[in-house]
Amino acid sequence: VIDEIHAFMGTERGCQILCQLARLEDLTQKQPRRIGLSATLGDYALAEEWLCSGSKKSVITPKIERENRQIRLAVEHFFVSVDDEFWGKKNRRDAESADIREGREGKFDIDVYERYIFNLSKNRKCLIFANNKSQTEAVIASLRKVAMREGEADIYHVHHGSISASLRQVAENAMREPNRPAVTAATLTLELGIDIGYLERVIQLEAPLSVASFLQRLGRTGRRGEAADMRFVCAENEVLSEATLPEQIPWQLLQCIAIIQLYLEEKWIEPIKPVKYPFSLLYHQTMSIVVAVGE
Repeated sequence: VIDEIHAFMGTERGCQILCQLARLEDLTQKQPRRIGLSATLGDYALAEEWLCSGSKKSVITPKIERENRQIRLAVEHFFVSVDDEFWGKKNRRDAESADIREGREGKFDIDVYERYIFNLSKNRKCLIFANNKSQTEAVIASLRKVAMREGEADIYHVHHGSISASLRQVAENAMREPNRPAVTAATLTLELGIDIGYLERVIQLEAPLSVASFLQRLGRTGRRGEAADMRFVCAENEVLSEATLPEQIPWQLLQCIAIIQLYLEEKWIEPIKPVKYPFSLLYHQTMSIVVAVGE
């Protein structure tokens, strides 16, 4: 059984799996049934063709009636002042107008953008996905700062490939612990393959890199018959009035909307392009076979 089969198709890692299956069949003189699982396949015929590579057995995709899945989506867009830090103050005009409404003067003591994410994740089991490691660490540092000012507990964790396995394990354990809130910011390391139990909400910072990634991250929530809950939060630099038209377009916001529409309206997912000549795999298997026969 190959889980998350879409993650292997079109990669040399997937070719490695097919080679290993072929060598096991040659060694055992048995051809096991192959089962591929995925919730994010766009082209089932392509997956069938890939899965039966090197096998005489046909691959069949059963016709499954999908339930109408309930999905809660929201997209929030912020303009961040270009002269502030990456997670810095929101557009000054907005901050000033809010101060006037609340009878205060000067800037916010806590950034509107940070507080918005804090409120979205407060007292919840929540995953925050970012497209790079620095974003995960920056947003968690910001949330800890807000929590400290609010007198709330530190329930915040980071999970990506450049931190130690022990710290990643701490984050995973916190997410799995029942009936206790926990918030983890992650890259694709928590997108698939790791069980983190019941999850109430996913927050996506900026647009995900693909429709498949959006669907995989959305699928982390709504596991107990509840609606899947995903919130997009986009922050883009505020634009000067004299900027050119392309510079004035909120590209992150448009990309979020496009990705959502591609899947919800057209059920479109990026096609996977198979690897035609995996030369590094050819070299690896050649060396492996040479060693296996005692040379």
